[in-house]
Amino acid sequence: MRYALGILFVVSVAYSVLGNAAVGFVLARRKVPFSFMLSGVPGYLYRRCVASPHLAGLTLTRFALSTVVALFVVPLAAIGFFATLPSVD
Repeated sequence: MRYALGILFVVSVAYSVLGNAAVGFVLARRKVPFSFMLSGVPGYLYRRCVASPHLAGLTLTRFALSTVVALFVVPLAAIGFFATLPSVD
């Protein structure tokens, strides 16, 4: 179980970071106005997609939402991962 939670943690972090970068790249190519300084804030790129649905599109909006959800799965996986570690006394 511990290894599965560790893998979930790593995959969730990688998916949320790389997915957020991909969403930012596509938004920049589609000329959606957004701040590069705020693009790392969780949920910011999703809110930009919702604010301009005609430019972003439904698929990109859902992908941006999935990266936000993955980012919120990370703490849950980390709590479960560190709770299963053996204590050192």
